[in-house]
Amino acid sequence: MTQAPPTKICKRCRAEVTGDYTACPYDGWTLEEVPPDPLLGKIFGGKYEIESVLGKGGMSVVYKARDVFMERVVAIKLLHTHLVADNSAVMRFRQEAQAAGNLSHPNIITVYDFGLTQEDQAFLIMECFEGPTLAEILDKEVRISPERGLRIMKQICDGLDHAHKKGVVHRDLKPSNLCMHKTEEGYDLVKIVDFGIAKLLPQDGKQRQQLTQTGQIFGSPLFMSPEQCQGKPLDARSDLYSLGCLMYEALTGVPPFMGDTAFDTMTMHINEPPKQLKRAAPDVELSPEIEKPIMRLLEKLPEKRYPSAAAVKADLPPLPEELQAGTQSFTPSWYNSIKHNQAARNTIIITVAVVLPFVLFFFLWPGTADDRGTMFQRTEFAISTGLAEWLMANPKDFQHANLLLNRAEWLAAHDFNDLTKSKIVYEDQAQLGWLMGNSDYAMAANNKILDLLDKRTTATYNREMDLLTQLENSKQSQAEKELIVLSRKGRVKMVAQELDARLWRKQEETLLNKALEVDSNILKDSRDRRRIGELDSLLAECYRHMQKTPAVLNLLREAYDIYQQYSQSHPDDKSASINSVEALLKVGQFERDQNMMPEAKRDLALAMERARKLGASDTLVEALNSYADFLNQMRFTEPGNAPQLVRESKQYFAEADKINESSKKSN
Repeated sequence: MTQAPPTKICKRCRAEVTGDYTACPYDGWTLEEVPPDPLLGKIFGGKYEIESVLGKGGMSVVYKARDVFMERVVAIKLLHTHLVADNSAVMRFRQEAQAAGNLSHPNIITVYDFGLTQEDQAFLIMECFEGPTLAEILDKEVRISPERGLRIMKQICDGLDHAHKKGVVHRDLKPSNLCMHKTEEGYDLVKIVDFGIAKLLPQDGKQRQQLTQTGQIFGSPLFMSPEQCQGKPLDARSDLYSLGCLMYEALTGVPPFMGDTAFDTMTMHINEPPKQLKRAAPDVELSPEIEKPIMRLLEKLPEKRYPSAAAVKADLPPLPEELQAGTQSFTPSWYNSIKHNQAARNTIIITVAVVLPFVLFFFLWPGTADDRGTMFQRTEFAISTGLAEWLMANPKDFQHANLLLNRAEWLAAHDFNDLTKSKIVYEDQAQLGWLMGNSDYAMAANNKILDLLDKRTTATYNREMDLLTQLENSKQSQAEKELIVLSRKGRVKMVAQELDARLWRKQEETLLNKALEVDSNILKDSRDRRRIGELDSLLAECYRHMQKTPAVLNLLREAYDIYQQYSQSHPDDKSASINSVEALLKVGQFERDQNMMPEAKRDLALAMERARKLGASDTLVEALNSYADFLNQMRFTEPGNAPQLVRESKQYFAEADKINESSKKSN
């Protein structure tokens, strides 16, 4: 990505725009230039020197930085400060880190690290890949040549195939998420970026059609699959539809569907057939070998598309160098030298005698208790799965691929007893089922994967419940139990989040209630009961999903009471006071969302007043914005006071913006 040009902000609608605009493109209002980023030239995380801003989006900003210890250039993606308190934003950011962190492929951007700053601001450390995006190339060139497009498409297929085998669906594949770099041979090296998150601010015509709200439907309408437009469950074939859309635009210069609004575009994806590429660009010579795969990718029904990215690549025409490589033969040069050289034969005999103990180890050592299987069995497993994948992709020998996967499944279940290895086999079996056109076989493999996930989550849940029971019945002293509770405070939260991700609400409720019961009994005489407040907040979030509204409010208020009591007994601890204000703010926000307007007004105003006294700028900004949102909501229940409420709301929003700007300047 090239360094972003100066950003300007509209004084009226607060939209940020990039480019040579003199007035806001949305309402024609005056623009003012955003001051230079305060992190430039600073040391981040104690080791990264920030050099420049590479890009900025609605959720994050990306910096170019130099690792002062390892002497390498990296990219740092930093979640915007105002989103730190937004649990959904942090979770989406964490999902991006988890998704990309599990991937390692030349055509996917590498993520080195993920973490939180001392201010709980989430960040990613990534490979720095400076080069234009495909969107920037198309903005300048309108379209690319068929041969260049074919090279790019094959690399995207390689990257997607790797991601899909790891269980990751991109969900927002588009030209702006493809970074390009010229190799020494003059070809494009493609890197796929932004896995699991794609929230950009509106800019030009195409970028305006971005959906930024949280919900079932998300992505970029120009490249969204019909099932994505309808909010249906997605699998790898949704990414393949997006691949068809972006390659259609890259080769013709126009997207397959583009309405006047995002809704119109989505409706066209669902109902209208795409034009043939020749009709979209009559002056471009495209061979049927390229056009046919793209049109198949644009099928409305997922089952009519290719079953995998590997199948797409296998159906694409070969490149010139691939044809040349296919005609070459290879003859080993060492065969004749060994055949006629006695010294060479003696060397082989001595080598066998030396390595024999290692061979015995390779075949006979059974492995450790928690990592069973000989080295031979592990190698056999790797060869079986690898060869099966090759047979599926190249000669399409499905019969022998099935035999190899059956052998790998048996090894994983009996010799290894390893759920991770079993999951790899089941993923390959699901792909094989789609390639064979046997949906029952594919669905059976997917069901096996779901069973594995159920087993893993159940084991984690049972283990945590057992630990809580052991702690409850332990004969240790009260002080020792308190230390255990404080040392394990993050574990219950982690397990609860895993249960929440699987939508196992009942188990999550049981776990959190058990943790509250055990920890409350242990900490009943403790001066620091903030741990109970944390559990109250977690259980409140669980009940919110279960729509148990009265229980949510009671838990949030109890959490606030705990934080407030602790802050009153520790007046010199500013962080404790801030925690109390943040807990009160959550109470007020929930009351506002439940239309409990008198209570919401009282609590939000009190939180705002206390944050102001503490000088906690971040908390005050959230309180000001929450109270401004409250006033905006009140204008519908008090239409007679609507003008006054709107003016007051704008004042609070303006004060929050002013604090943010002041904080940036001071940094």
